[in-house]
Amino acid sequence: MQLEKMRYEEQMLLHLIKQFDGIGKTAVMKVMFMLQSVKNCDLDYDFSIYTYGPYSADVTEDLDTLIFNDLVISTFSETEGTSYSGYAFSLKDGTKLPEISEKDIDSLKDIIKFSQEKKTAKNLELYSTTIYMYNHYKRNKRENNELDILKNVNEIKPHFSIDQISKAFNELKERRYI
Repeated sequence: MQLEKMRYEEQMLLHLIKQFDGIGKTAVMKVMFMLQSVKNCDLDYDFSIYTYGPYSADVTEDLDTLIFNDLVISTFSETEGTSYSGYAFSLKDGTKLPEISEKDIDSLKDIIKFSQEKKTAKNLELYSTTIYMYNHYKRNKRENNELDILKNVNEIKPHFSIDQISKAFNELKERRYI
């Protein structure tokens, strides 16, 4: 695959995987969601709420394209001592990175740092779902009543308490992600 024929979304995925070697599929999804919805990166993904938070089949398709074109390696892994298993992504040796804007590189670094601080896919699920719901209220010109947003996140994700959701909401506000 020639870099100049690559979609910008695929270019961003390559940069993400380069900077966050071994990233899992759920984290890839959440980082791409946050890049688009929090950092306003020019990505053309359509996200909807799914089992583990915001999901876009197009992100999965772009990952598959990069794997098929021998730019990204997908490795099955299991986390010792847990029931977690999934795929980890890394760049194939010799993969050249396309140039992307400095603004998008900075945005990517910020979201990666945030994602690494949160450590688990479950935490990223909470934060990204909260962002999704906040943006849903904003898009539909509904008052961004914090309590309503917290209750809606809790309805969608009942395994998170209102207290956990409230802490995530406040942290997202502090970071200016919402």
